[in-house]
Amino acid sequence: MTTNITTNITTTKSPTNARMPAFFTSVKSLVWILVLNLPLINSAWAEEGVSPANPALSQAEAIEKAKQYYDTRGEWAGKFTITKVHQVRFESEGPASRVAHIQYQAAFLGDMSKTVEDQRTFGFTLRDGAWQAEWMGGHKSARF
Repeated sequence: MTTNITTNITTTKSPTNARMPAFFTSVKSLVWILVLNLPLINSAWAEEGVSPANPALSQAEAIEKAKQYYDTRGEWAGKFTITKVHQVRFESEGPASRVAHIQYQAAFLGDMSKTVEDQRTFGFTLRDGAWQAEWMGGHKSARF
């Protein structure tokens, strides 16, 4: 004895199975990328020793401290001042030491219309929770 069973299945488009607009799909993908990579990001920070007690050196802070070093302790202190920064690149020398490669424009203090272009390295050390500029490399020492 053979029995044939026929089932009719009807599908309708409902909000739950409707296609999402591309914008929401992109945002959803971005969120998943961030969620899946968060452990990698956190482990990289842990390797570098970044924590509230050991803060990261931001680009803005590096520029400010490099300019202060250049203007007060560098070989051109009292003669030139950094007026514009074009590029910054960091290298890690360990959890409490960074080298910033900075490409900049400097102006002659006697006549600010006279400018020069240069790129130098600046060494930073973390001391008591604050980054300090410790040294400045020679003319054209930065690499990009």
